Amino acid sequence: TRSYRSFKKDKVFEVYAPPGPLGVIIDTSKEGPLIHSLRKDSQLKDLVNPGDLIVALDDEDTRHMTAAKLTRKMASKSGETRKITLLKGLAPPTPIASVRNATSFQSPLSVRNAMSFQSTTR
Repeated sequence: TRSYRSFKKDKVFEVYAPPGPLGVIIDTSKEGPLIHSLRKDSQLKDLVNPGDLIVALDDEDTRHMTAAKLTRKMASKSGETRKITLLKGLAPPTPIASVRNATSFQSPLSVRNAMSFQSTTR
């Protein structure tokens, strides 16, 4: 497989996600985790779009990860700024995974501001 850096000729971009909940719902696709949808109050709503493929988190290749695995990794870093590298809208428009693999970056109110994921329904 190609490293995400080899996609530079494609539409690669980076966003820096602030600590806390992101309001981003991801799904698993053949190419890796992709943005399924964004909540109205998402901190990334003007930065990412449905169909964007998440290719790295803090420079670690994520294309082999499921939505659930990426969400757990994001949750473990919820107290800090996260660098997310994406491919702009190059993922298939319809995820191939089942609904059970769609997960949400959100956090309950807590002292530690720990993130959790929850299954979505369509």
